[in-house]
Amino acid sequence: MPRPKHVPKKAGRSALVGVAVAVVAIVALLCAWGWASGFGGAPEAEDASSAASSSVDAAEEAWPSSGLVAAKVGEVTIPEDEVTEEIMDLRESMGLESADAWNEFLDSMGYEPETLREQVLTRRVDEALIAEECEARGLGLSDAEFEAAFEEEKAGFASADAWNAYLENYGMDEAAFKERLRANLLSERLQGALVAQSRDGWDELDEAEREQAILGGAEVLNQWLAERREEGGVSVQAMPEDVPYGRAS
Repeated sequence: MPRPKHVPKKAGRSALVGVAVAVVAIVALLCAWGWASGFGGAPEAEDASSAASSSVDAAEEAWPSSGLVAAKVGEVTIPEDEVTEEIMDLRESMGLESADAWNEFLDSMGYEPETLREQVLTRRVDEALIAEECEARGLGLSDAEFEAAFEEEKAGFASADAWNAYLENYGMDEAAFKERLRANLLSERLQGALVAQSRDGWDELDEAEREQAILGGAEVLNQWLAERREEGGVSVQAMPEDVPYGRAS
């Protein structure tokens, strides 16, 4: 699949394979299927803002608010509507609004609507667990740190048009990108702390060796997440029957 023309300033960031990556698996799957089968495609860069706006408007008109909670992580709730919005935004960004196109996508990927919802929820639950732990460890991001990191990422694009096209290609607006970036940065911080905690002789490593160890430490983070989920405090509800991304006849 074509890669977005983006070279991150911080090369190590995109190498992390933890759960809180900037672009989730469902995005890659939708994009890969869309380019391979010829459905959808991103609008022209100059129309990206208006296309994103009309997509959101259409989504809001397409279904009423459910008011349901999809999952809880401690005191943090993940609304069902947010899960629905994420999947529908991606679906619409790839031009899969029709029932036939959507069903064909699901069939070609060997997916069911529950699979997509599970992917989104797994990422959201893990992000909540990571954010909670970062706060407890004092690893949070200041506003200044976050804005600097965002500007660094954005500066990796050749132009404003390239930036807007990237967001549109992946069914995101700038706010959604920032949300994913913040999650990714927190994931980096916790992964680094966990690797340092588990690695013998950490104080004897130089900066380059520490960075390499952290970049290769996704397994440590994923193991920590698995243990946290097993400890309890996470509850996930069954998928409602009337989600708008369900199979349609």
